[in-house]
Amino acid sequence: MSDIPLSRLTRRESGYSLQSTLSFSADSDIIHTPLLRQDFSRKTGSSAFLAKKRRLPQGWRFGATLAVIFGSIVLVVNATVLGLLVKRNSSHSAIVPIIIGSCASLKHTSLLVHLAINVASSLLLSGSNFCMQCISAPTRKDLDAAHKVGRWLDIAVPSVRNIRVLGRKRVLLWLFLGLSSIPLHLFYNSTFFLSITHHSQYYVLIASSSFADGAPFFNPFGTQLVSFQNIDGTIQTQNHTFKDNEAHTLTFIQARASQFQRLDSQDCIAAYTQRILPDRSNVILVASNTPQDPTFVARFNNRCQSPNADIIQGGRGIQHTDFSLVYCHQNSSLFTYTRWEAYLPTRADEDTHFDWVCDFRANCSSHYQEIKDNASTWTVSGFNVDHCLSETPESQCSFNAVLILLAVVLVFNAFKIVAMVYTLFALQDKPLITIGDAVESFLVRRDSYTSGKQPLTAEKVRTGAVMDSKTSESLEDPLHSISNKLRWWRSASKARWSTAFSVLLICIATIVCLLVFALYNVKLAGIDTFQEVWELGLGIIDPRTLIHSWAIPTSGESAIILSILVANSPQLILSFIYLIFNSLFTSMSLALEWSNYSQLPRTLRVSHQKGEQRSTYFLQIPYRLGIPVIIFSMVLHWLISQSIFLAKIDDVNEEFRGVSTCGYSIIGIISTLVAGVILAVFSMILGTRTLPSGMPLVGSCSLAIAAACHAPVGTSELRPLKWGPLSMEDSESDEKVGLNGFYNPS
Repeated sequence: MSDIPLSRLTRRESGYSLQSTLSFSADSDIIHTPLLRQDFSRKTGSSAFLAKKRRLPQGWRFGATLAVIFGSIVLVVNATVLGLLVKRNSSHSAIVPIIIGSCASLKHTSLLVHLAINVASSLLLSGSNFCMQCISAPTRKDLDAAHKVGRWLDIAVPSVRNIRVLGRKRVLLWLFLGLSSIPLHLFYNSTFFLSITHHSQYYVLIASSSFADGAPFFNPFGTQLVSFQNIDGTIQTQNHTFKDNEAHTLTFIQARASQFQRLDSQDCIAAYTQRILPDRSNVILVASNTPQDPTFVARFNNRCQSPNADIIQGGRGIQHTDFSLVYCHQNSSLFTYTRWEAYLPTRADEDTHFDWVCDFRANCSSHYQEIKDNASTWTVSGFNVDHCLSETPESQCSFNAVLILLAVVLVFNAFKIVAMVYTLFALQDKPLITIGDAVESFLVRRDSYTSGKQPLTAEKVRTGAVMDSKTSESLEDPLHSISNKLRWWRSASKARWSTAFSVLLICIATIVCLLVFALYNVKLAGIDTFQEVWELGLGIIDPRTLIHSWAIPTSGESAIILSILVANSPQLILSFIYLIFNSLFTSMSLALEWSNYSQLPRTLRVSHQKGEQRSTYFLQIPYRLGIPVIIFSMVLHWLISQSIFLAKIDDVNEEFRGVSTCGYSIIGIISTLVAGVILAVFSMILGTRTLPSGMPLVGSCSLAIAAACHAPVGTSELRPLKWGPLSMEDSESDEKVGLNGFYNPS
């Protein structure tokens, strides 16, 4: 077919008119612009700066290069730390203590290390997401094949839809980058953790108030002749061998009693009814009555009936267990004692670790709250407890590393770097990464499959309301398209918005349920005020905030692995939320960039800069939005890592088993809940903003974008472009044909 001459091209805008003689071939999709294809580069800045800038990777390769650099830094740090830990691991154990010291100092170390871990993991996730979006970007060949059969692909947004048109290598690369994030989120935060010590053995003494002042007490040791009062009241004198070590221990406790902390009865019950005792040890119960009182009745219904008796012999024989021996000696300030073994419970129903508080009643964990509420009448083995003196050793913590987990993180970190580098050098077929790349492609070679369907919206394409190319019934009124104002939220599909907010609201509801559970449990532990909740801190192991009521092991290596998986599973969910909302923000940023072409002339933002075009260092979300989103993601990952975490409790006495479970932080849970609400509100506020009017809302739909790019002959993609309604007048008639498109302002 012969060339069609156009004598005039007139802009229907006040103050603007352009007349020229241009031509295009109706047989070809190639626009002929021999005079306009030249370099219109502006000479701004110094030549030295421009030369340095040209040496940097251009377009999306700059962002991919940054992803490789940041990922490599993380890899080097991880490898260095792993090498140092292996070198100092002389015992060849799976868990290596890094620092052992006071919990007060190590909790800050733990917070900072986990903050660094979440910064590193967020950088890896962001870089991986960046490369995945580049991999899924279609080429012009992919678009032509899809448009030919009436399908469309996504442009400039993260897309699963495009996966079906990618080659096998690109699909495998895309899947590998995505799946390799799972081990990082499951294990990275628990690679380093804080463990706390528990005092499983301590002495419980019942004495008079003068005991702490150094008053004498009956303290037999070795083999001595002692007068025992039997259950029937008779006196029996015999030699008995007492444990020398216990005699010395009692003397040692009395010598330090003046340094013990005084607690009233209620606080004493609260302190010693904890499953974990990190900072409590020996305790002296100061009684308001004595064994010589007529009303005194010891365990097993015994009384000190004879002033000549030294000891009441309980039902369990001559031994100091369960307060079964009471000293009746009138000059003794110590009445009875026992060495208590509060071994770490491995199940929620194990409550024998503080049975003495309940005077050895069954199911003490179900009754101690009642005793605490009536602390003024608290009795133990017949003694009325007025107050207690508690030894408070400084809690000892250990900051540890799990070598096998760090090795797993290192391996997948390395895999990600390899995949990113491969992405950087393997994508050589010029994928359409940005909306500018797509516009440039469609201006250079028009899309024949969307001829006659201009303008189209993404919504029309999604609903299938696209008419045959030979008709014009699908054309919208250009003036209506220009005057119609739309909100940002319209740039993404309803399904995408529904998915994002459904997942987020489910997570928020789950967090609320966990918060109620946590508040209920700490209330049972005696925490009633916000100040007390605040003092529990972030990511700190506290006996009142440990999870016991679940059916997973709490000892051994399996307990550690299962606790790690439970503690880090929210990290996977958060990563999924990040990807969903990142896609929403990308769609809104894309709609804004697209709509701005109807306002002022703009050069295209492309991956490979030519002429006056702009090079791009980001994909679609501008840095002013993208960087805050990444920082917000880092903070949220860190908050979750401090809200639920691995809690390992080591017994001071190595002969007893340790416990591994999960701990939680109420402040962390509240902060995570607030952050989730902020994300929802911010997204809704962003979505209510108004897009500049003047262009159809094409979203990321390749068909709609192609339909908007049927520009007049002579339009150059190298110069500033503007989009709006045009009027073409044929040279041989006055008939006008309605058209919207890109053009080069003079």
